[in-house]
Amino acid sequence: MKKNLVLATILFCSVIANAQQTLNQVIVLNEGRYDYILQQIDKPVTVGAYNPQTNVYSVFDTIDNARFASDVVVDDANIYVSADNTLLKYDLNTHQLLSTQTVNGIRKLALWNDKILLTRGEYLTTYDSYFQVYNKSDLSFVYQLDTLNGPHYASDGIVIKNNIAYIAINNGFVWGGAVGIVGRVDLTNQNYMPEISLGADGINPENILNDNNKVYTVNNRDYSFASISSIDLSNSNVVTTNLNNAGGCQGSAFINSKIAYQTYNENFIGRFDVNAQSISDSLFINRSIYAMATDELNQNLYASETDFSSYGLVLIYNENGNLLNAFVAGVTPGKFAFDYRNASGISNATINSQVLVFPNPSTDQLTIACTNADEKSTITITSIDGKILYQNNVSGKNFVHHIDISKYAAGTYLLSLQSENKTSVQKVVKY
Repeated sequence: MKKNLVLATILFCSVIANAQQTLNQVIVLNEGRYDYILQQIDKPVTVGAYNPQTNVYSVFDTIDNARFASDVVVDDANIYVSADNTLLKYDLNTHQLLSTQTVNGIRKLALWNDKILLTRGEYLTTYDSYFQVYNKSDLSFVYQLDTLNGPHYASDGIVIKNNIAYIAINNGFVWGGAVGIVGRVDLTNQNYMPEISLGADGINPENILNDNNKVYTVNNRDYSFASISSIDLSNSNVVTTNLNNAGGCQGSAFINSKIAYQTYNENFIGRFDVNAQSISDSLFINRSIYAMATDELNQNLYASETDFSSYGLVLIYNENGNLLNAFVAGVTPGKFAFDYRNASGISNATINSQVLVFPNPSTDQLTIACTNADEKSTITITSIDGKILYQNNVSGKNFVHHIDISKYAAGTYLLSLQSENKTSVQKVVKY
């Protein structure tokens, strides 16, 4: 009997070890657009899901009263979103909204056991606490660390390592008053540990990442330059490297022992090698990125592009900067969460060719994003009477292409994408 039990245990462990995971869906949080001068919502915050098997994206909730959104995370059952002054919980499978909780100044989220950790901060507002903890089950309040026994300033990202929460503290809502601090919370004992100063070059940490025995912050400094700080968790030593590119950082993510980042007004992604503690190389993607996140299972980089008013495009790159896919999301896609499942039970659907043209109607520029195309295609714009106004050859199965139509007369045009095997034609409207 004992021998059979051992054999059964071995077989069970073998099945678990060989079970392969796959990316089931990507949750996308679109931050929308709020006009602070007119104090009105121009584009609402939305939450959507992207299916990588079918290359289909769909919105499952619009958060009408939110001026902006800050974060989204998932566990094996639920989705948690921070939007303006609300914490929201959705079912991971059905996308049904399950519960909400008012949390003024809510910023970033992290999950630990059955708890939700969050940071707080808001423009022209001070709070008596910048770190709070809630229950996953019903979003009820558990405890907070006040400014005497916790972070003293508005805080941002959180990462967790060995039951310790590391918090990026930047005081980022006070112009000229930014700080560079990493706070530490012992989650088991619910007490605040000594803070770690990032020094003069580590001011204004906008992202925090962890890898093995180190924590990294990507710092905006004073927005004229950016930097990356590494913290050795064994001794709290800090090493900060200034990035060569002028401007603050507008997106960063950890991918395969490198921190990918893009500074303002650049069209390439820089990469910082965490092993060498130096800038290693750049990926020349010729795009201005708003936000980044990493699909850690496949080591793919999700990067968003937006004009903050009419569209949001999500581009999927491999670690070498090759474009794999793209899809249109809501306005200002700013945060991503990745839902991994065991491969069994997930179908391998056929991905059809997809041509996305946006914004449509447009006043000055059209963007064409194509996935699963032939290797060589021709883009043509013609007037209704058949006159060719634009024609260009493009290459690659997946591509993004911009066309300036600002000098076209207002009216309706035909845009065609033609390859050896197929032709796609769409109407486009110029204001």
